[in-house]
Amino acid sequence: MPHLYESLNVTPVALQLPEVLTALQTNRVDSFITSPVAAVSLQWSSRATHMLDMPTSVVVGATIFGKNQINSLPADQQTILRETATQFHQLLIQNLRRDEISAIRSMSTRGITVATIGDSERAQWNEVFARTRTRLVGRIADAAFITRVQNLAR
Repeated sequence: MPHLYESLNVTPVALQLPEVLTALQTNRVDSFITSPVAAVSLQWSSRATHMLDMPTSVVVGATIFGKNQINSLPADQQTILRETATQFHQLLIQNLRRDEISAIRSMSTRGITVATIGDSERAQWNEVFARTRTRLVGRIADAAFITRVQNLAR
């Protein structure tokens, strides 16, 4: 996130997760970037007046097994594990998307104004995200890996 803030030329307020709601209530901060589910679950949406109609947060997750552990399984069990993991992850994605839609509806019914952005604004945001990804090359991963992750997100 620091690289995103740098691209936006904004100064973030560093807070621990439990401090954010109080900071919103006392006007120490007046905006936040998070998913709709997190905004509702953490009660931050109770302090929000506007919401952007563009996804700006990323949730990353993985189920990780060591190569030695996978290779120690018989081939048929490896296949079952991979198939089960694929099914689970697809179900997880469906549930997360459903929950996001539900959270957005919940916030909309509470009077939060949804700010719609046009194509030019969306292009500006995409440029900011592209600059941020460029700044991350060599800091968190090489260019090939960042490109691969970006392509998976499409």
